[in-house]
Amino acid sequence: MKSSLKGIAVLSVVVLALVVLASGCGQKKSGAAGNSPVKVGVIYSVSGASTSVGVEEKRSADLAAAEINAAGGIGGHPVSLLYENDDSNSEKAVAAAKKLAYNDQVDVIIGPITSSGIAAVKGVTESAKVPELSITGSSPNLTANNPQWYFRNALSSAFQTKKMVKYCMDNLGYKKFAILYDAARATDQYQGFAKDLADAGIKPVAVEKFQTGDTSFNAQLLKIKAAQPDAMLVLGMITESASAAKQARDLGIQSRILGAVALAYDDYIKLAGNASDGTIACTTFLSSNPNPKTQEFVKKYQEKYNELPDHSAAQTYDAMNLIAQAAANGKLSFADTAADRQKIRDELIKVNSYQGVASPITYGPNVRDAYTNPMLVEVKNGKWEIIE
Repeated sequence: MKSSLKGIAVLSVVVLALVVLASGCGQKKSGAAGNSPVKVGVIYSVSGASTSVGVEEKRSADLAAAEINAAGGIGGHPVSLLYENDDSNSEKAVAAAKKLAYNDQVDVIIGPITSSGIAAVKGVTESAKVPELSITGSSPNLTANNPQWYFRNALSSAFQTKKMVKYCMDNLGYKKFAILYDAARATDQYQGFAKDLADAGIKPVAVEKFQTGDTSFNAQLLKIKAAQPDAMLVLGMITESASAAKQARDLGIQSRILGAVALAYDDYIKLAGNASDGTIACTTFLSSNPNPKTQEFVKKYQEKYNELPDHSAAQTYDAMNLIAQAAANGKLSFADTAADRQKIRDELIKVNSYQGVASPITYGPNVRDAYTNPMLVEVKNGKWEIIE
């Protein structure tokens, strides 16, 4: 009898401990009192193919957080940034997201950078019910199937290729297009561009693919050269795309080079050199845009980092300020993380024509793409310039 009572007592203690543990899940330890922060997890890259974007992401997040906190924070609560490096690796991005969502109990996550990384992390954020804003990632599939917690504060290739096809046909008279794409990173973008061409009654004269990390594109480019296209769309990361552009010119290919938003960086011009001249791409932001808000941001960024910001920097800055606005409007409790995450998500859904430093942002109950009308830019005399 004593043995049975002892067993019941032990079981009761265990059950009580589990109840206490469960009741603490999703809550901030510090409660609503004091200086509890709004915790923003940031997944970025400090090595690998996305390093340059990772640098821009961190700089702008730091800049925005410093400004928000200097202005009194969010209802007196500071913004706290928790950084996790994924080395441009999807598996590491997932591990980072799990740590931020479950261990660190962040209110919202920014990042990661690559479309493949974002797609992988979405599984974590949707399950954990934590808002996620990516500041890059152009795969149309990211916003398919109505995600509930994911918001793309970047430009989907679905809107890029459509505008580019129309511009090239209407303004430049192009009818023959070739496509060179990264099979691992840009297959869906290639398919979208091919569909947009098909809708216009055009079939690509050549389609060639490469692998991430490739350094030689001569075999593919020789086939493209034989097809004599008016324009060649290059879909890939900056390093490979710049190499492909240089090798194309070395082979005597004079076709106009087109690119998605992944090319719209100054690093592409630096790496491709003169081969970048005439390249057309889509973007949401250009540092030379005379818009007053844009120029104010450019000035602050340049004074702090001695460099001009690109679209990923601008989109990070806007994402941070959107989060601050959503947290302020949602009146966070700072006592229940799950409830606060829900409040931020519900406020993000209400965003309509938000005027940030990049293009205007709109979300909605079933809208997760911030930008639907990109600007077209062209490399002229070693600089990106707005052409439409």
